[in-house]
Amino acid sequence: MGKRRWGAAALDLLPWTAAVLAVLGIGRLAAQSSSAFQSQVPLSAIAATASYVSLHPCTRVLGDNTSASALLWLDPAMAGHVEFDAELEAYPQAALANWVAFESAQGRGWLTAARGYPLMMGATNLQPALVRRLGGLAGALVLARDSRGIAVIDPRETGSQRCTSNFNRASLAAVHPDAPRPQEVTHG
Repeated sequence: MGKRRWGAAALDLLPWTAAVLAVLGIGRLAAQSSSAFQSQVPLSAIAATASYVSLHPCTRVLGDNTSASALLWLDPAMAGHVEFDAELEAYPQAALANWVAFESAQGRGWLTAARGYPLMMGATNLQPALVRRLGGLAGALVLARDSRGIAVIDPRETGSQRCTSNFNRASLAAVHPDAPRPQEVTHG
């Protein structure tokens, strides 16, 4: 038997690593009081995401572990819209590797996992690089942003052909009436 490449061995460990991270994230959510939990998660981004998905029910959401777990915890109706939930063992290794790259927002391929996901979220507390990169994503519309996180719409990612007609800029204002009008990010 020849030596296995380090990269292949790392891919074998990826599902276990991702599962441990998910369990730790969910355990952290369960162990905290409601007020402590809500002080850590991007509530504005979560509220805007849930509102947008309620107006556009075929929208798919990709978030980091914190924001995706919190979205599902606070709004169970989002189940089926959010990718990479706690059942990480159900995902292929390559998809998990792409999601980890998305979470870390590192390298050229960091958006590979986001293909087909028009709505993306990030939480500042654990993934500040992701929040920064989502905020600077060329062509994206900021749905919600505050010190805790961000939610953006990438109109180039329709997610599904039947959803293409669902997207329009005017509907974004209805999602979060208190928020300023969505801003198009023009820098990369």
